[in-house]
Amino acid sequence: MGLALVDQDLSNGNLTQTKQLLSLYRGLHAKLHNGSHGLRERTLLHTVFTTADTAEWSPLREKRVTLDTHFNYKAMRDEAKMLFECLFERRYEREQSLEEGFRGRAALGAAAMFSAAASRSHFWDRLFSDMGDIAEGEEMRVFLFASIFGGTGASGFPTIAKIIKEMAEQHAVKVRIGGALMLPYFEYPDPPASVERQSVILSREFKRRSRQALEYYHDLLTYQYPELFDQIYLLGFDPLLEIGYFKEGGTLQRNKPLLPELLGALAALNFFRLDRSSAPQVLRAGRSSRDVSWDEIPRLDPRAKGHDVKRHLGRLIRFAMAFLVAYYPYLQRNSYPKFRDQSWFRRLIADADVEVGSDDVQQLLSELAKYCQELLTWAVSLKPLPDSLTPEICLFDLERVAQRNPVSGVTLRLNELTSRQKQSFQRAIPPGAHQGLDGVFEGLSRARSDSGGRGLGVFLQTLFDECHL
Repeated sequence: MGLALVDQDLSNGNLTQTKQLLSLYRGLHAKLHNGSHGLRERTLLHTVFTTADTAEWSPLREKRVTLDTHFNYKAMRDEAKMLFECLFERRYEREQSLEEGFRGRAALGAAAMFSAAASRSHFWDRLFSDMGDIAEGEEMRVFLFASIFGGTGASGFPTIAKIIKEMAEQHAVKVRIGGALMLPYFEYPDPPASVERQSVILSREFKRRSRQALEYYHDLLTYQYPELFDQIYLLGFDPLLEIGYFKEGGTLQRNKPLLPELLGALAALNFFRLDRSSAPQVLRAGRSSRDVSWDEIPRLDPRAKGHDVKRHLGRLIRFAMAFLVAYYPYLQRNSYPKFRDQSWFRRLIADADVEVGSDDVQQLLSELAKYCQELLTWAVSLKPLPDSLTPEICLFDLERVAQRNPVSGVTLRLNELTSRQKQSFQRAIPPGAHQGLDGVFEGLSRARSDSGGRGLGVFLQTLFDECHL
């Protein structure tokens, strides 16, 4: 699966976090599926993500760039200048620095993206290359995530889709385009008095801007480009979820994970699973009660027994907990010799010829621990703070292993195996209790090293399997 990130604000803290997590995941996948500790075709971290040499694309990459400098306003003919001045206001659009984004002004983003796409950066070269690799008769699918109330998202959603459609026609490639369009789902406080209000977008303006954008999209997709998107998902949240702080952009903008973003990911999975003959639709996510439980989370396979998203995501969360609490501490270079004689170690590690004390195994364990910590931090962050007025998110119960602070964020308490952590493992995916760590230990002790993997992958896949709901 190819992945590309589009953001005018290349210093954005969330963009940086995403790139770091992507790099961590890709490194783990390579070691666990292609290296000496391979899982082969097994399910743990099985998705392949590919990127261009530069994972992110910024329409205007120059430092301190403005719309005037990008389009070389001074060199324009008089009639072109007049048109440019009619389309864009001088102080807050033409002369506003765009280094940290389009400031909620979708018209700026659309103009910048169309012009920058013609320059054929690595972003577009990789997409052209992927199209060239598609065999005759095969279909390419592209899914776009965008917010309708921001400058980059609102402008990029139809603009990039149109560019991709045109590229596909030039290369005689069949392409289906889907998209998750994020309606307003969060809010933040007004900026301090030191920030000029006209240069930023206030969260109270989100709904008005979204309505204007939706009216434009309706005309665009109904009359001008009715076949531009094959599937559109509309996602929002009411009441708006609280961010709790204001940042104009840059490195300090690190918004916490929010539930609608998980729904957007599920929308993409739904799109990639659609049958080719599926008719175009606009799908909207909603909920039947104030609080959010697993009953409000869409299922990917309505024919599956039980809730498939809960089952798969719950098992991954429980695997992360079990690995961090019950096994990673005892696989450290100075600790593992004490456990060599235990059945699970002999069957799944020693019999798989794993040199636990080697540098590559210790590095792999360390990287996996970091990934598990990121995963649990994400799950904890979805839940609002106790004093929040927003609905309760009842998907995960991890309060016994985490401490949340509105300023410092989430701190995980996973240093030692305690009775509280055992209870948290059993009740991490509500409602009810599931197999505990003692049951996982017994399953590992009975398992054989014939899981279809090799090296450390034998133990990790078996642990993952035993963490089922």
